[in-house]
Amino acid sequence: MTDDHGQILLLSALVACTCLLTRAACVYAVDASYSAERPALRREVLDNVVWVQDVALTQAAGETGRCLWEQRTALADGFRSRADLPVSSIEKSMLAHGIAYSFAFNESLAKDFLDESAISHVECVGGILVKRADDNASVCGCAYDMSLADGSSRYRISAVKTWD
Repeated sequence: MTDDHGQILLLSALVACTCLLTRAACVYAVDASYSAERPALRREVLDNVVWVQDVALTQAAGETGRCLWEQRTALADGFRSRADLPVSSIEKSMLAHGIAYSFAFNESLAKDFLDESAISHVECVGGILVKRADDNASVCGCAYDMSLADGSSRYRISAVKTWD
């Protein structure tokens, strides 16, 4: 191997390393500028999502109606399926804005709520509160866990929502 050939190989390796380092620096700079320009998840967004979600749950409860007390499990399932559509819509809308949204009914929170409250004639069915009036059943609330995250911020809420 000649001296010129060795120098060319060394120079080629040096140019390749410089190109790789430059490319890595560019990728990092683009990534850093994207995350710096992106606003963090704000409290106002959380408040708006909770409001929309609670309105959707209230509407689902109203649409579910009443049934016989013996059919309370089917009533709770009907409420759950009616609530799934707006929850899915919220999830898709938030994802389009780069925010992950998750929602789940919380049975243990609902049971704890019933144990601590003075509400009578109410039963928990999978995190959904079903009220008994004579021989009829109606949805009167639910307990849920909800979270929003955008990569830099995360909010988690566990709550019980009741209606009359």
